[in-house]
Amino acid sequence: MEDREEIYQLLEQGKSQTEIAKALRKSKSTIGREIKRNWHQKFDEYLPDTSERKATKSARPTGEKNDMWTGSPDLKPRC
Repeated sequence: MEDREEIYQLLEQGKSQTEIAKALRKSKSTIGREIKRNWHQKFDEYLPDTSERKATKSARPTGEKNDMWTGSPDLKPRC
């Protein structure tokens, strides 16, 4: 969340994506994707709390493995 807050603050200061990337020690493309993915259409701005909520919602729960074998006991891998 801290990086997203920093992105928001730097955007508010009029910093470019390149300047934000250097400040956060991230790739310019990473910053660009983050801004594009989480740009709020209604308010026409990047909102860090919205992006954090989206990231938390789409993240796979820790410890759960998306494994096709866990759903059906009839399907077992060949050894």
